[in-house]
Amino acid sequence: KSATAALDLTQRAIATAEADAKAFAEAPAKLSATAAAANQRLQQLTDELAKVQAQAEAADAELKQFTQAYGPANAAPSSTAQVTSSSQPAPGR
Repeated sequence: KSATAALDLTQRAIATAEADAKAFAEAPAKLSATAAAANQRLQQLTDELAKVQAQAEAADAELKQFTQAYGPANAAPSSTAQVTSSSQPAPGR
């Protein structure tokens, strides 16, 4: 019985070693495929980032052009006049 148990144990160890060897042999190909996919995704994200940065720069340039043409957006002429008139002493006081 002990010889049969030892043989069974050895066969299991061999099967495990063969499975490990197969997985080890397949690992470089899997890693390479994963690296290629990650590289492709990185390139897509880099391209998307470049587009978004270009859009942001264009929007910034448009805002600067608008500000130069029409003045700052949050400086209303009526509120400026009120501040100016209220900061000066009232005539007759």
